[in-house]
Amino acid sequence: MNYIGIDIGTTTICGVCLNEAGCLLYSSTAPNSSRERGKPFEALQSPHSILNSCRQLIAEMTGQFREIAAIGISNQMHGILYIDEKGSAVSPLYTWQDERGNLYDGFEETYCMRLSRTTGYPMAAGFGLSTHYYNCLNSCIPSGAVKLCTIGDYVAMQLCDEQVPRMHPSNAASLGLFNINLNQFDTAALTKAGIDPSLLPEVTQGEELVGRTQNGIPVCTAIGDNQASVFGSLTDSIVHINVGTSSQISFVTDNITASESMECRPYLLNKYLLVGAPLCGGYSYQILKNFFEETAKMIGTNSVDDIYKKMNEAGLEAYAQAGEGLAVDTRFRGTRAEPYLRGSITGISPNNFKPGNLIVALLRGICQELYTYFNSVPYIQESNDPIYASGNVVWFNPLVIRLLEDTFKRSILIPDNREVASVGAAKAAMLAVNCIK
Repeated sequence: MNYIGIDIGTTTICGVCLNEAGCLLYSSTAPNSSRERGKPFEALQSPHSILNSCRQLIAEMTGQFREIAAIGISNQMHGILYIDEKGSAVSPLYTWQDERGNLYDGFEETYCMRLSRTTGYPMAAGFGLSTHYYNCLNSCIPSGAVKLCTIGDYVAMQLCDEQVPRMHPSNAASLGLFNINLNQFDTAALTKAGIDPSLLPEVTQGEELVGRTQNGIPVCTAIGDNQASVFGSLTDSIVHINVGTSSQISFVTDNITASESMECRPYLLNKYLLVGAPLCGGYSYQILKNFFEETAKMIGTNSVDDIYKKMNEAGLEAYAQAGEGLAVDTRFRGTRAEPYLRGSITGISPNNFKPGNLIVALLRGICQELYTYFNSVPYIQESNDPIYASGNVVWFNPLVIRLLEDTFKRSILIPDNREVASVGAAKAAMLAVNCIK
């Protein structure tokens, strides 16, 4: 029997097919071109477009591999959409990049500040219930909305022709106002904030089935892409780094663990993740790429081919020359706790302010921000176990691996398959079906 995994990312949608031994049989990636225009603070995508892309990927794999035991889904976390009583989307997907929670509500505090003060939970812009809170107070909830859910919940439900979403704890916790000890949304906190708890979907106890497709294939509850990436990567290590559009450093733990600087999230197999999550990650590198492109246009060069390739080559050359002094703080979008904090470039001298050195310093800044979280967990530092790393910035830029090794003083291992989140989703489906059997 074979297992399909779908990962709904911010910029791509990936699909894999694994056999029972976990070996990769097929992999395909399509761009997530579902972005919709909105107000400057909005980050919206079309759930209909995303669903169609997922259906196409699944059709490709079911057409080639007949014995499909189950379908698993992972998705970009934190974002929400609204559905009606028939299970149809009545809103766009408000993604994790949506900034409405950072707007001021007229009372000298942002919506997130007010929600955090009211409920006692730390809430950030992009968290699904921060977005929903803004929508409640500004009459932005669409007519006919009876539930909210993540994009993964929506796709799983639609594949099974179900009308009511079911949510894995990994996605539920990402929305905020979630009691991880009780594995449920905090009804008292929701009520304090004036949020109707009935709009929240049922939270499952773990990896479960949502239903079956028209062809009878079981579909499992969608899981968060952070958890899926870890589950698809780790073998003999408990530490995982992902550098994609955002970045995360994750530690697997058997128990709920308190940390001032890191978030404890539900994982799989009744375990937990301690997660440090910078908001930029690879987006920092994209910002620098955009800067170089604008500079090229300013001096009359209309297009630059393979600019990332040229940046990677320039960075490797500068790294080999060991230029020192230049430093980049990559907190360009702040942090969840301090959203208005901004990055910086320091240590500039006449000799080191060069494109290659700037590239190295920015990539080192990404690594250093992750290391700050790592350094806050003493028991992790006692081990010399290797660290697994994944994500497009890791896959396509060999300099990042060297800088991670320099920063963490550990061996950095790269999983064989690049689409670790979709592999994790397929393995979660395998887990759920086998548990049910």
